Amino acid sequence: VPALRFPEFCGEWKDTTISNECAINPTSDKLKAKFVYVDLESVEKGELVKKQVIEIDNAPSRAQRVLQNKDILFQCVRPYQKNNYLVKDISSEIQWVASTGYAQLRTQRNNPAFIYHLLNTSSFNKKVIVRCTGSSYPAINSDDLSKIHFYICGIDEQKRIADFLSLLDERIATQNKIIEKLETLIKGFVDS
Repeated sequence: VPALRFPEFCGEWKDTTISNECAINPTSDKLKAKFVYVDLESVEKGELVKKQVIEIDNAPSRAQRVLQNKDILFQCVRPYQKNNYLVKDISSEIQWVASTGYAQLRTQRNNPAFIYHLLNTSSFNKKVIVRCTGSSYPAINSDDLSKIHFYICGIDEQKRIADFLSLLDERIATQNKIIEKLETLIKGFVDS
């Protein structure tokens, strides 16, 4: 049980594994003629920085993981970068597909945002790094990822924690945008 908790919650957290709490790389629908492709360069620190629409004829062989809202993409190659993504705002108009460089996690009984934030903790990342193979591009396979143990609380507490951490992420993103605009303004003054 963590030392710091919201006061309305008590009780023990349970020890579990990724495979007990999530479907890993669930069976996908067939790829459509055109889709949004999320490759390893599309996500930085939880933000989708590149959204590319490609046609199936031009798609790389790694384009295989058909996504749904609330799926979690865990970066298996160089996981220490923590370029994981919680899929949101997918419209039904166009299919979204991720690279096999990600493990696709789908949870039915847990809060996806809680699981996403848990995957980005330093303690979880240390467990991942220990299981990685390769030196230039360390990577973990989905089977090894599925066996990693962690502790989980009840769904109400998960929601409370996830909402709090998501709010902090939103505020950080807003501040980063303000900083970028100010840096652009400064660069404009310096260059003129």
